[in-house]
Parts: sequence; structure tokens; C-alpha cells
Amino acid sequence: MAKEKDIKAKICASFSQKMNLINESHLNGFMKLWLYQFYAVPHLSWPFIVFDLDRTFALDLQKEHSSQLKKWAYIGRSVDTGLLFRSKENFGLGLTSICDHYERMQLVKCELLRNSTDSDIRESYRSRSARNAKLTRVWKATKLLSEVDAEVDLNLKFPVQNNNLGIGFGNFNPNPSILQRRKLVTSKALSFSEQKRVAHSATLKQQGAWLQWAESAIPFDFSWKNLIWGGISPDLIKFILASSVNWARTPNLMKLWGWKKTAACCLCAADTCTLHHILSNCSYALADKRYTWRHDSVLFEIHRVLSNSLQQLNQVRVQNKLPHISLSFVPAGHAVHHKQKKTAKRFIAQGQ
Repeated sequence: MAKEKDIKAKICASFSQKMNLINESHLNGFMKLWLYQFYAVPHLSWPFIVFDLDRTFALDLQKEHSSQLKKWAYIGRSVDTGLLFRSKENFGLGLTSICDHYERMQLVKCELLRNSTDSDIRESYRSRSARNAKLTRVWKATKLLSEVDAEVDLNLKFPVQNNNLGIGFGNFNPNPSILQRRKLVTSKALSFSEQKRVAHSATLKQQGAWLQWAESAIPFDFSWKNLIWGGISPDLIKFILASSVNWARTPNLMKLWGWKKTAACCLCAADTCTLHHILSNCSYALADKRYTWRHDSVLFEIHRVLSNSLQQLNQVRVQNKLPHISLSFVPAGHAVHHKQKKTAKRFIAQGQ
């Protein structure tokens, strides 16, 4: 049987080979991220289930390729990796972290062992779970499963609303099947990781600024359809990602990085030129009607799309023209005229 060191080396070599193959392809960065999400990461599922590897190995593997993912996403190396792995609702790209995938596969294995049809396997899992519960400084999937189980049981007994559609909306299943509960367990574990990333963003003075306006803003559409086939310039996506974590190349940050000696605005000579100052607080840009031009450009684009749509609709010829029916009001107690009855009958016959 191969040693653990050799198994880890083989997994790293195989994953690095796939990442290099993606990197050498003649694709843009977002297509490479799609291949990472749906080609490279899923190939780790089997070894993460079969072998009892430590969580540190998954963390090291993620750190080794995080810079490559940032390069494909057109963001800087110093940007918080949470921008890559946070959900789209929390202004992230929604990629799957290798560490999260490792935890998910370990939970799936625990669920398979705990619900096995073989009594010996179930007994072996219970003994291992009791032994791992005594460990305090080592991460074990059985300990995480016990925490997740408690949250899942609480949500099943006391279901809550996750949207604003009203109390009681949706179908709540208090007795899920084994497969359904496994999905609930893995999704709850992913929510734990998401909470940790959001909590980490709260500790960042610069890159955690998105938490101040997250509840009053609509996240950008980072769906794969929009990133790959939406026709959006990579430079625009780069600016959106960088500005969402307040890490765009503004004068105040360029001074912080040592690239400029002053952080003053080149237009109004303000002492500190931040991203907020550039977008909506520059007195010179306001007097020069630059903000008005920006807003009018959005309206002109909406007008252009609507005008083209109306022209296309007006050019469509109506092939089956229905007869005109008078919609005159008939007071209560009065009879309908014979002509109106005849027209209505002919209309109904044509419709049939």
C-alpha cells in the first residue's frame, strides 16, 4: 500500500498538470476559471473521499494555485481570496475552494458510512466518531458533521424563511430521505465557510468596504453565461471586481503602495482622492457635468435598445387579423343588440 506522502505527491502532480493544461490553452481568463470549476476541482472528489488526508493538505493545495486563479480573474495578487470563493450574493465569483470541496467530500463519506447497510461499518463509524470527539486541536470530519447535524435538525424542526415571499411560503419537508439530508448537510457546511469569509472581510479595513453598502446594492451578474458569452470587456470586469473590494488603482491607494508621492485629486486638488471621490464626490467633475453625462449615457443606451425593439415589432406583419368587436358598455337590465351578438358569435367561431 502506498504511503500517505506518496499519495499526496501524486494528487498534487495530477492537479498541477490539469491546471497547467488549462493555463496553456488559448482561452480567456473566465473560460479558464470555468474549467477550474467544472474540470479540475471535480477530479479531486474521488481521492478526497477514499483517502484520509488532513485538511492542511487541501489548504496548501489551494494556496499554491490561488495566484493562478487571481490571474485568470484579472485581479491583483494582494486581493483577498474571499473575492474568488464568496457567493455571488456576497459580491464574489462563487468559485469552489479546494478546502471546501475537501470538507464536503469528507462529509459525504461520513454520511455513507453512518447510513451503510452493513452493521459492522456503522459500528466502525460510531467508534471512530467517539474517538475523534476527544481530539481538540485536530480537524476531523466527524466533529464537523456533529455540528452541522445540530443545525440541520434545528432547521427541520423550526423552518425559517430565506426570502421575502411571506411566512409559510414553500414546501418544508420535516422528514427528508438519506440523500436529501446529505444535501442539506453539505449545503450547511458550505454556509459555515461562507460565514467565515464574510467575517474575515469585516476585519479588513480597505477590502471589507463592500459590507457597508452590500445591503443597499444589487450584485453584478457574475454568471458564467454573462462572463463568457456576455460580450463584456475583461477590463470592465477587472474594474468591477477591484472596486467591489476598494482595491482599484486610485491615487490614495497608489500612495499607500508607494507608487505616488501624493494622494491628491488631479482635477479638484482634493487632499485624498478615493474611489468614492472619483465616482460621485469630485467638485470639478460635478461642475463639468461629467456625472450627468454618465447618467445620460445609461439612458441613451436604454433608449437605443427600446427603439430597436419597437422598430422590429412594427415591421412584423399581422397575418391573422381578428374582426373588430365593439366594447360599448351595456347597462344592467338592458338587452344586447342583435348586431353585437352576431359579431361576437363570428369572432368565437373564428377563434375555434
